[in-house]
Amino acid sequence: PTRSSGVSPITEARGPPNCAFSQSPTVLTSIPVNLAMYQRFNRLCYQVSAGATRYFYQDNSTIQATTLPADSRDRTEYSENLRAGYEFYDGFDVWVQGGVNQRRYLQYINAANQQRDSNGWSIIGGSTIDLGGMSKREGFVGYTQQTYLQAYLPTTALIFGLGGVGNGYP
Repeated sequence: PTRSSGVSPITEARGPPNCAFSQSPTVLTSIPVNLAMYQRFNRLCYQVSAGATRYFYQDNSTIQATTLPADSRDRTEYSENLRAGYEFYDGFDVWVQGGVNQRRYLQYINAANQQRDSNGWSIIGGSTIDLGGMSKREGFVGYTQQTYLQAYLPTTALIFGLGGVGNGYP
């Protein structure tokens, strides 16, 4: 099993269009916690993962009356995923992954009288190639849907990605 966590403070651009007067940028602090288990049986493998990320926003500017204050954006996001794969030959895996997520805002009804909690799911397929133990590349394509609880309206999208990691040592 693997675990990861950390605190990541970042800032939004100073003086965005919804800002009436900018003193300093809005600060977003996120605290992610992830748990995962990966197991391989000969050429078959699976990975189970779960995570939670808490987002805190801090306004450092005067915002217009028609925009949301930072505390209306504070939320916790949860995710659960299951990936199953098959290694066709050494260093080349093909896999499919399904997942669900939940987004919960700290203010059930925000300053604009909106309830933005949502639930979602995704299904993706992809492959991973190991390039000699020093780097890996991964690509995927899939479908995702997010349903907002207030209006029960789904938002759907095609998702895709390409990524990789490298290391100076095998």
